[in-house]
Amino acid sequence: MVLGLAAICTVLPFAAPIRAQQASQPPASAAAAELAELRAAASAAFATGPASSAPAWRAVVAAAPDDGEGWHRLGYALHVAGELEAALAAHRRATELGFSPISAYNVACALALLGRRDEAFTALEAAVDKGFVNHEHAGHDADLASLRDDPRFAAALARMQTAAAAAEADRVPVAVLIYPGVELLDFAGPLEAFGAAHDARGPKFKAFTVARDKAPLRIDGVRVVADHDFEDCPKPQIVVVPGGRVSAVTGDEPTMHWLAKVRPELELTMSVCNGAMVLARLGALEGRRATTHHGTLARLAAVSGVTIVPGARFVDAGEVVTAAGVSAGIDGALHVIERYCGRDVAWSTARYMEYEWRPDRVGPYGLDDPARTAARNAIAVTVEHFLDGLVRTGGPEHVEASLHRDLDKFGFGRALDDNGHHRTYPRTYDDMHAASIELAERGGNPDAWGEFEILDVQDLVAVVKVREPLGYDYLTLGRFGDEWRVRHVLWQQLPDSTHSATPTATRR
Repeated sequence: MVLGLAAICTVLPFAAPIRAQQASQPPASAAAAELAELRAAASAAFATGPASSAPAWRAVVAAAPDDGEGWHRLGYALHVAGELEAALAAHRRATELGFSPISAYNVACALALLGRRDEAFTALEAAVDKGFVNHEHAGHDADLASLRDDPRFAAALARMQTAAAAAEADRVPVAVLIYPGVELLDFAGPLEAFGAAHDARGPKFKAFTVARDKAPLRIDGVRVVADHDFEDCPKPQIVVVPGGRVSAVTGDEPTMHWLAKVRPELELTMSVCNGAMVLARLGALEGRRATTHHGTLARLAAVSGVTIVPGARFVDAGEVVTAAGVSAGIDGALHVIERYCGRDVAWSTARYMEYEWRPDRVGPYGLDDPARTAARNAIAVTVEHFLDGLVRTGGPEHVEASLHRDLDKFGFGRALDDNGHHRTYPRTYDDMHAASIELAERGGNPDAWGEFEILDVQDLVAVVKVREPLGYDYLTLGRFGDEWRVRHVLWQQLPDSTHSATPTATRR
């Protein structure tokens, strides 16, 4: 049977690349908008009955003669309607445009039904050359029944089997770590993306889950059992560390040992969300640019040797790719797919997932420049009030006006230091004021607290680095309506040799 568009991801296990321009963001021109309407109407007609959708697809290819998908669907509609000569012409046009090896296979099907055996065999060989390797479908396809008694048919199937085996051997093994408390979408999003990535020869990745053992995990109500444990895990080329309750990873010696063992031989390590803190603990982020979930940015910024990239959806640092929170893991995985397979395959994967992939997007919330500028100004005012009340001429009311009323809810004053130990920091104004005076007496002037740098601004959260006499404060601020309030404070002491260093951050 002739294969339609759905076969790319269903009947065929081997999806073909959809051209990047067909999967990109909706264009803004009037002509493009009209074409989008034609395509939407044709797709709706195709869904209700492919044979009756031919006129609609003719309108699409008339408006866009180089639309490979349009020609492919037109060929399918004509084929199932029995208009084989017209279908053959459409299949050939889709093949010329390089839309999919399925189009080349459909040429062979049409020729076989027309009784043109020799041409059909030539077309079948060409389909294999272009990447059609689904020997199981071809072996039972009624459209090719007239060819089965010919030795050339068995030879063509054998070629498909060989090509399929070679494609299987070339798949990149991707181990996705799961553990108690892992965030569901953190691991499921990249797992789906890597599993859906195909080119003309077949799946490009072999994605699987790995855990300390194969005991069932209950993750957000879903029962999950790892494909492999650390003993029987195939050698991965890529490891994905998702976020969640990462203390279950950093506090588990066997898991950290496995990660440390495999990491030197990996081509790439990827983290999602606060999984970046696991990579930081492993030393994988030393000297690298990185990102993480907005709620963890301050902690990651405080890790020695790590450079935060403001507003990044994901950060490619060569052997390490870090993604921001939760859904950003899909963006990171699509970027890795693009690195390995090219943008066409990444676009086709995003299209199959119906995911709005915007690889050039700065951050998850899309703040434009005016909004970002206004936010930075408001954040600066809040930080100034906070510092004035803490160590300068202000009083408790300034501090209290700068803090969010539910600080304890957000873990104010408690975080991990560089050695992974919990440390408790001052919570009240009196405690913080006393601490500032003590630090000033030991290492400098309280006015040294007055220099700060806004590291990152997103729609709902910001991170500010404040210089103080003996180190830095990292303030996490949240936006509540039109106001910004301090939610979390993390302190990092400088090495002894830098206690008296002149502050380098500038006041904003």
